[in-house]
Amino acid sequence: RRFGDDPTVYNRFLDIMKGFKAQQISTKAVIEKVSTLFAGHKDLILGFNAFLPQDYRIQDTPEKPPEQQFDSAYNYVARIKQRFINQPEVYKQFLIILQRYKDVSRSISH
Repeated sequence: RRFGDDPTVYNRFLDIMKGFKAQQISTKAVIEKVSTLFAGHKDLILGFNAFLPQDYRIQDTPEKPPEQQFDSAYNYVARIKQRFINQPEVYKQFLIILQRYKDVSRSISH
């Protein structure tokens, strides 16, 4: 009933499950798609665990607000920089890898 005014959510869920049943998508892909579809509805995501094998259960991890995510990422990069302060080439390579990951992630999402 939560999505009673939006049948596209229900229909998308059915499409995901039909794709899984037809072996067109993997269990991992189902979990990713359902988690995205039900984003912001943690109870629905966790309720979906009843249908998953034990090894694929979705964990209840608190979601951080975007500003906390940024702070965590910034602090991580700062720790890497500090760790390799005497090896600037290693840090530079880390930044290059990070940029490549960002570029690939951006191209996949667009």
